[in-house]
Amino acid sequence: MSVLDGVKQVLHRVRVKFYPSNLPENESKLIARTVNEKTLTTAEVCIKLKRLYPQFE
Repeated sequence: MSVLDGVKQVLHRVRVKFYPSNLPENESKLIARTVNEKTLTTAEVCIKLKRLYPQFE
């Protein structure tokens, strides 16, 4: 069995905040930066993978 069996495409939301640009040539324009959501540690990723694929423990 491949690790790729049962892969599903998941759409993720991306949140951004707009800030004024401080560059001289773009003073009146805005820039967008992503709003970071909670990141997972390596241990958390491993735990989730073990739950999804218990046959690979």
